[in-house]
Amino acid sequence: MKKTLITILFAVLCICTYAQKSSLVFDLNYRSKIDDAKYGIGANYRYSLPYNIRLAANVTAYIPSDSNLGLDISINGHYLVNIIDNFRLYPVIGVVASNNSFSAVPNNRNITDFGCNLGLGAEFDLSDRGFLNFEFHQLLLKKEKPEWYSNYAIFSIGYGIRF
Repeated sequence: MKKTLITILFAVLCICTYAQKSSLVFDLNYRSKIDDAKYGIGANYRYSLPYNIRLAANVTAYIPSDSNLGLDISINGHYLVNIIDNFRLYPVIGVVASNNSFSAVPNNRNITDFGCNLGLGAEFDLSDRGFLNFEFHQLLLKKEKPEWYSNYAIFSIGYGIRF
């Protein structure tokens, strides 16, 4: 009886896991209000849950400029709203860790801040597995930092692949 129950539970778990869709998005980013390291390359992994809810883990490395480097790591939630068959909008809400290393500044400043991530995204299907992705995020960071390092917006465009 125990083996039968475990087998049935395993089969249901496999069916539920197979029904979930995940995707990987590679994107190009631009962030405002930062003089150096404005342009970045990122990747995010998305896992779809029931009821049009999706979780996304995102890593973006900003291209160094004058020995300055930026790195954003975030975990976001999305709620997908189908507009038409191949176009979806979604709000973005999550948490972010933003690290910036300013090597050109005397004493080599390194600032890491935590905050929340709010925004809006859109997906446009190009095929069954491929899609274009557009996102706008506003990062609201903790205020214990120099005044020149403030909250900033991120614009991104990318290509995604569904598995």
